[in-house]
Amino acid sequence: MSVLAGLCSGLHQYHFFNETKTWSEAQTYCRERYTDLATVDNEDDMEQLITATGIGYQGEVWIGLHDNSFDWEWSLGNLKYYQANDWNFRKWYPGEPNNARTKGQLCVVSLQGYLYDYFCNDLYAFVCYNSTHQLGE
Repeated sequence: MSVLAGLCSGLHQYHFFNETKTWSEAQTYCRERYTDLATVDNEDDMEQLITATGIGYQGEVWIGLHDNSFDWEWSLGNLKYYQANDWNFRKWYPGEPNNARTKGQLCVVSLQGYLYDYFCNDLYAFVCYNSTHQLGE
């Protein structure tokens, strides 16, 4: 059973699904029905993402950030996580990312406003988004 909650924030409309999937399954689901897994460009987006999960939800959610073996990037592929002037918005939990790449930690969850790198094959709820602007803008 899935629970959908949506909230619009600037350029993104977030949709929370309280059903568990791997990161790849969640990405496929989001791309088939929305734009992609959630991107978080700033603190306002993070607050809207937290709000979209609903009051009382305390668990992890997959977002679109992943490690492509060289750099952290958003799943759309054209939005690098560390763009110029974005250095201050690395909302990693202290000690993260712990870069345990030998264990397969290449995907990111958000938990109460912080980012963690987790195993991509773990099962978590997820947040999709619809972009309200054209790609490339």
